Amino acid sequence: MENFKPFFGICMFTVCGFFCCSKSGTNPPTGNQPAGLGRIIGTWQLVSDSVVTTGDYYVLVNGVPNFPLNGNISATGGDYFQFVNGGKFYAQEFGILHDTSTYQLLADSVLQINSLRATLDSAKVTALTDHNLTIRGVATISTGQEVEIFYLAK
Repeated sequence: MENFKPFFGICMFTVCGFFCCSKSGTNPPTGNQPAGLGRIIGTWQLVSDSVVTTGDYYVLVNGVPNFPLNGNISATGGDYFQFVNGGKFYAQEFGILHDTSTYQLLADSVLQINSLRATLDSAKVTALTDHNLTIRGVATISTGQEVEIFYLAK
């Protein structure tokens, strides 16, 4: 019985250690988690734009229905998205589409851009690292839907 006391003491100490120690807070972001959207500030080169439409989704351009292309569209040299402190957003796509607007970070991964692109009205940051940014947006009208994924890099 005398030899059992040290063993019992070690077991009690270990069990108390497990119950008394607890993790508080959340795990720090790792890899591609979209936490810390403050890292979005800066100029991101547009790599490609993936578009999938369903139904008869269209955008009015000068009053004329424009049906977007489906597929993965490679960016042209110089295409970018730029997020500036204070909520300013600038973009160039396909060398011709220029956009100057504003953006807000609504939640941990929700991004609202008041843009020419309807898919960016309430977009979701699905990947964010120091060198890669992926934004997924959805636009819905009564006749169809467009899902657009922007792949950007620094």
